[in-house]
Amino acid sequence: MTTTKTTTKTKNMTKRGILKLIKEIAPPPGFTKTITEIPKDNWQMGYTVVELAKDEPNDRIKIKMDFYLDTKVKSSWDTVASGHTTFSSAQGDRSFDRLGVEDSFYVNGDSTIQSVTEKINEQIERIKTSRQRLAQSESIPGLPFLVTPETKASITAKLSSGKSHSFMPSGFGTGYRISKRGGRWAKRCSSETEKFFGVSPLFYETMDCD
Repeated sequence: MTTTKTTTKTKNMTKRGILKLIKEIAPPPGFTKTITEIPKDNWQMGYTVVELAKDEPNDRIKIKMDFYLDTKVKSSWDTVASGHTTFSSAQGDRSFDRLGVEDSFYVNGDSTIQSVTEKINEQIERIKTSRQRLAQSESIPGLPFLVTPETKASITAKLSSGKSHSFMPSGFGTGYRISKRGGRWAKRCSSETEKFFGVSPLFYETMDCD
């Protein structure tokens, strides 16, 4: 006796389905919803922006979704919208976008209003976690990075033992490698940086991350 394996084909969205999804997206409590049409020009295709915003003195959040209505959705992996999340924090405004690498989140061709709502709620939870971490973080003098007390202690121990530590941007940008040993292209860290980690001398080298 032979059995036939059956598969369920995922139904991907059409332009009408994307428009329906845009209409169904509901703002979370305390948020407003705006829809903006960006016309096509010589540089980009037209798209529709759905923005969910919360604007309170210590709680500013924007979750934007750029929907490309003319996308021909051929598989569940095709992207119909790119999401961009920005929020206020103790260390200034922050975003989950990684410059030149990836956006905060994506809406794929097989998405439903339920799955999109889950993505929105996930962004709000990520913001809560990030704000807690950023509230405990402090800036490294002379370097464009933040560290928590636990991370600072770990880096200090590593540097004191003679090892190096690398700071890398979340997206495209400049990375820094610091150590007690100065290489050919290394430069001396500022006295503030050395004082911050309690290690001297310290040297740094930069690297392009793109």
